[in-house]
Amino acid sequence: MEINEEFNYKLHEIGRACGKIAYDIVDLHKQIEDLYKNIENILFIIPLRGGLPIWKGVSYGLYKLLGSFEANTTFLPSSSIVEERDTFIQESLTNLLKKLYPQKEYKAIVIVDEAISGSSSNMVLNSVKNGVKEYKTDKEWKRGYWKKLPIELYLVVANKGEKLNPRIQKISNVFIYPINDDIITTDNSEIYPIEYVTEVRREVSKDGKIYRVVKPDVVFEKNENWEKVVKGIEEGVDEFFESVSSSTSVY
Repeated sequence: MEINEEFNYKLHEIGRACGKIAYDIVDLHKQIEDLYKNIENILFIIPLRGGLPIWKGVSYGLYKLLGSFEANTTFLPSSSIVEERDTFIQESLTNLLKKLYPQKEYKAIVIVDEAISGSSSNMVLNSVKNGVKEYKTDKEWKRGYWKKLPIELYLVVANKGEKLNPRIQKISNVFIYPINDDIITTDNSEIYPIEYVTEVRREVSKDGKIYRVVKPDVVFEKNENWEKVVKGIEEGVDEFFESVSSSTSVY
């Protein structure tokens, strides 16, 4: 696949949306105990498959805005091929938070994803919320968990959100960034240079019990264009920041 002018424009458009997401994350968290100065207090969740190219742009934007940036990031499979994926995401997040506590307590969770209808992203958001609720048994903490651990979903939405379920726009802490074109995801294998594989298999333990193993992975099968894809997205981020610096408003 060649990165032609039309395809490169799409990458730039996605990059501009990613730049805006990075800008808004920093702007929002300036209001939360100057959290943007302590980025290590945010847990970033990137759903596979489609979240990775968006995250590439957002993390690049955050690096440019903050000067340095090392994210706490977890990649969770959200493909429909994952068996009981909502339960898997919930349990994965609960186990991660419990494993880190009390040495580490995040102050916010940020999910970065792409969407067409938003159904998968909504599932991820709800699963993460449920995982957080199971994080502690303390009733008082659960009662105010939204304030204690805010969960935000940032979505780059295809085709101006024409197919986006309007209900997702009404959910608290969901931020929508529509673009004019398609989203470049693994659903379009002709143009997307990376294949995400979530392996689901069953294994038999020593005592004869059958248990489920879900193993997310990233396979670079057509990676000759991945660097070009990332470069195009980052160029779009740069374009957004240039427009911000020459204007009094990010919008």
